[in-house]
Amino acid sequence: MLRKTILSVLNFPKLMRRLREDEERQANSNPFLAKAIENEKMAGHRIAIIARTMALGTVGVLLPFLNPNLNVLYYEAFLLLFIGLGWLQLRMA
Repeated sequence: MLRKTILSVLNFPKLMRRLREDEERQANSNPFLAKAIENEKMAGHRIAIIARTMALGTVGVLLPFLNPNLNVLYYEAFLLLFIGLGWLQLRMA
């Protein structure tokens, strides 16, 4: 019983990969489906970027209150860099 459960957990990534390949194969055969999948991927990516920006912005606002020293600017600069890289990734995708 335990071995069967462990094997099913270990095979999960293979199953997901196979399902993804089947989806791509089906999308390549239907141009309307391919366009719809591409639009959904971009929408999901956009939502992830916005959520990440909001989370990093919240951290950026809280950092000076938690550490009221000048060396917090180092971390603020990295937060801005991460936000910028996320939006750049959205523009390039």
